[in-house]
Amino acid sequence: MKNILMSLLVIFSSVCAYSYVLEARSVVELVKQIEQSKFEHTEDGLVFGFNSIKSCLYINEDFVILKNYCVPKKEYPAKGYSIISLKFGIIDLYQEEINSIIKRDIRISTFADILKDHLSIPLQASTITSLNEILEKLYYLRTPGCWSTNFSHYTKQPEAKCSTGEVLNFDLWAAETQSITGDAKNWKQLMSAVENSISQ
Repeated sequence: MKNILMSLLVIFSSVCAYSYVLEARSVVELVKQIEQSKFEHTEDGLVFGFNSIKSCLYINEDFVILKNYCVPKKEYPAKGYSIISLKFGIIDLYQEEINSIIKRDIRISTFADILKDHLSIPLQASTITSLNEILEKLYYLRTPGCWSTNFSHYTKQPEAKCSTGEVLNFDLWAAETQSITGDAKNWKQLMSAVENSISQ
């Protein structure tokens, strides 16, 4: 009887673990809010998932932006930003040149409702050390996410999908992000808007 109760508890816990509202919020709205913000560059360091190239940390009251592939300063085949926000979750913007193809990705790595349970300090107090603890924990929890790309490694075509079927506003998010990743001009505007906001 005890084993049955324990099994039911484990099943119940795993079901409750993802009883969040998973919402794909507008990337255009995210960038608009970033453009209206002022950022402070606080430090550079290795971020979880990067082995040798440091990221630069920019913070304010509402956002954390990690500019990846930042230190040492030089041209890299990849470029990316990790944006952390209580409203939008963790959003990754990533670009890489692969065999003459510029691969462009927008990813919801962690939804806002899930992120709120794992942020123990205000965003403005974030350090690379504190962020690494959170990012590593979330990575091993394998929380649900969504991605949109102009070139999938598997299908060799554009793709927008989620690892779960219950995402609010996914169709709108997919249409918006596919129009950004699928168009070089739109993508450049997006990346430039983020870069200009942290470079002021």
